[in-house]
Amino acid sequence: MKKQVILSLLFATLFTTKVFSVLPQPVSSHTCFINPSSVETTDLTKLIPQTFYYNPEQSPQMSSWPNLICHDVNLYGKQDSIFYPRINFNQFDFFLFNKADPVFDEGIEALNTKLGWEAFGAVGKLGYALKPFSYRGRVICPDFSFINNDEDPRARQLEEILGYYYSQTEALYEAKPVDPSQNQLTVYIPASELKYIGFHITNGNIQPGYYWETKRVYVFWPANKDHPYEKQPGQVLYSIEREDKTISDGRKFCVIAR
Repeated sequence: MKKQVILSLLFATLFTTKVFSVLPQPVSSHTCFINPSSVETTDLTKLIPQTFYYNPEQSPQMSSWPNLICHDVNLYGKQDSIFYPRINFNQFDFFLFNKADPVFDEGIEALNTKLGWEAFGAVGKLGYALKPFSYRGRVICPDFSFINNDEDPRARQLEEILGYYYSQTEALYEAKPVDPSQNQLTVYIPASELKYIGFHITNGNIQPGYYWETKRVYVFWPANKDHPYEKQPGQVLYSIEREDKTISDGRKFCVIAR
C-alpha cells in the first residue's frame, strides 16, 4: 500500500501540468479510385479503390483526371472542386490524441521514456494513439476497468495523464488487401465498426464474426454496412494484419472510444 502511495505521488509530480487538455483529433476518410490504364472511364466499379485519411489540419484528396477520381464525375464532371463531396466520405472515423496537447510538448519519445514503457505511438501523420499492451496474458486497450485496477502500475500512470474521459479506448486495426496487386494502402478500422463488417471464410463460406480464436478476419472494403458480407462492385477483399498470433487479435493502436 505504501509503495502504491509513493508511485501515485511520483506520477502526480511528473504530470501535474501535463494532463490531456486539448480536444481529441478526429480523423475522417473518403475513397478515391485509381485508373491504372490510359483509357478514360467514369465506371468506378472497374477501377481500384483506395481510402485516404485526414485530420482537421489536413485536406482531403483531390481528383486528378483520369488517373485519380475522388468525386462523382458522373454528377459533377471531370474537373474537381473543393466544394464537391468526396466519394464514401466518413466524418470522424476515429479519434486520436491531439499532437498539440501539452502532454506531448517534449515529444512522444520523451513521454514514453518518462513513463518507462512504449505507451504512445504515431498513426502515420494523423496524430497519436496509445499502443496495445499485454495484460493478464492477452493484448488489451485500456478501459475504465483497467484504469480502476490496483495491481498494475500502468493503470495509475494512464489515469494521471488521461483523466477519466480519455481512459476509455477502443482497438484500431490495420487491414491490407488479400491480393497485393489490387491496392497497397493500409486502411484503419476501429473495433466499433469491425464488429459489424468483419467475417471469417471457412471452406469458401462467409461467416460473420471478428473474433480471432483460430480464424483470420476479413472485410469487404470500402465497407457497405447495409450488405457487409456480400461483395459489391468496386469493393476489394481485405484481411486484418496480425503479428502475434498467440495473444493478440491484431489490434494496432488504441484510440479514444466514440
